[in-house]
Amino acid sequence: MEHKSGYFELTWVLVKDKATGYYSAYFAEIPEAIAQGKTQKEAKENLLQIIPFALHDRKEDELSKYKDNAEYKTKSIQIQLRA
Repeated sequence: MEHKSGYFELTWVLVKDKATGYYSAYFAEIPEAIAQGKTQKEAKENLLQIIPFALHDRKEDELSKYKDNAEYKTKSIQIQLRA
């Protein structure tokens, strides 16, 4: 993940299924978020739509570790994802 001028880069992985011709896409840094599409463009668009949900689930899992045995603070930041 590279940080430049307020942006960061994710590694987009695209896999084409030879049998179906469909594409699967995910970011190497967020492997649990996987999207599919008939085209590369559709797979990428679908991936960008599910990232907020994947990150929300990851956040909930991470914070649940501290729920019963520690005090903690969080701060949210906004990041714009563009294709």
